[in-house]
Amino acid sequence: MSSAEELMSKHERAVKAALALQKKTDPKELLEGAAKILEMTQELEAAGKRFEAQFGDLRGTEERVVLTPEQRENIAESTGVAMEMLVVRDRDGAFARAMPTTDRATIERMAARQAAAIASRKAKASAVESLVKQLEKLNEPSLEPVIAAIKEDPTLELLARQQAEAAAALKAKHEGNE
Repeated sequence: MSSAEELMSKHERAVKAALALQKKTDPKELLEGAAKILEMTQELEAAGKRFEAQFGDLRGTEERVVLTPEQRENIAESTGVAMEMLVVRDRDGAFARAMPTTDRATIERMAARQAAAIASRKAKASAVESLVKQLEKLNEPSLEPVIAAIKEDPTLELLARQQAEAAAALKAKHEGNE
């Protein structure tokens, strides 16, 4: 049986391991660390599937709350993540019912937690990308399966999509300035 705490704990351990591995330079340590991270993320995936099976689909409806300029500034300052709005999965409608009486500080705390999670995912993606580059530089055929497994991480797909979108936005801006 999986709990949300177990999922968060497994996620945090995997992120910490990925960030620690980023500092390694020894090929053997990199290979061992990559295998460890792969095992950790497989355990996380299995725990997530158990949790989903236990509680079903928790997605529900999506409620969006536009943040005030002050809230946006506070969140960007504290987390380094720019957010325009808080997005809440409201499975049973409780958030929507409570919203009219929810104070701004509560909304800001919720948005800060969401921004911190985004920052954590970005840090993980950066660490994994750096790890892949380091492993590829070794040009060791025995590492190819490990590299391929790491590249299957959805975080890298998200990172690649974000980078492509950023590149397209920069290109469009540059073309508009000409």
